[in-house]
Amino acid sequence: MTLSQIALRCGEAAENMRREELKEDRHCEKDMENLKSKNLMMKQAKCLYTRPIFRMFQEELINSLSLVIEESGATATLCKFKLTEEGSTETDTVEFDPSNLTLACSCGKFESVGILCFHALKVLNFNNIFKIPSHYLLKRWTKSARDSLPVDAPNAGIARDRNLVNSFYENVDRINWTIEQRIDPITSKRCLCTRSDDS
Repeated sequence: MTLSQIALRCGEAAENMRREELKEDRHCEKDMENLKSKNLMMKQAKCLYTRPIFRMFQEELINSLSLVIEESGATATLCKFKLTEEGSTETDTVEFDPSNLTLACSCGKFESVGILCFHALKVLNFNNIFKIPSHYLLKRWTKSARDSLPVDAPNAGIARDRNLVNSFYENVDRINWTIEQRIDPITSKRCLCTRSDDS
C-alpha cells in the first residue's frame, strides 16, 4: 500500500467518523425538540451532554426523587446532608458549600464517572439551585468536546470542523501531488506519474 493510498484511507475513515458525529448531533437536536420537561436542569443537561451521558444524568435526576434528605449539621460555610433512599437504611452524606456551589458526596460518583450523582442533585434541588454548576460540566461529556469553544456553545464548532475536514483533504491532495512527482530512475528527470485507481 502506498503512502497516498494510506492517506486516502485515513481521510475516508475521518470522513466516516465525522459523518457519524454529525448524525449523532442531529439525533440530539431532535431529542431536544421532544423534551417536554420544564425542569431547567434537565433542559440544560439535554442541551449540553451527549445522548449517552444525558441518559445517565436523566436517570440520576429521576432517582433523586426517591431520596429523603435531612440536614445533619452546618458550619459557617459548609452544610452537611444525610440522604436515604426510600425503603433503605443505607445513608450517603453530601457536604455542600453554597458560597461556591461545591459538593462532595460519599458515593464518589462525580470523581469516578464525571457526572453528578442523585445525592448531589437532590442537595442542589433542596437548596433551590436549578442549574448544574459549570464546574460540574466536564467538557469530555459534552457535545462540544471536540471544540475549543466554551461548553455553553455546543454546536458552534460544526462549521469549524467542516473546515478542518476540507483542510485535511487539501493536505492529502498536496501529499499525493508530491508523491506523484518523482524522479524517473532511468532518465534522472522529474516525471509526472499518473494515479492508478486499482486500490
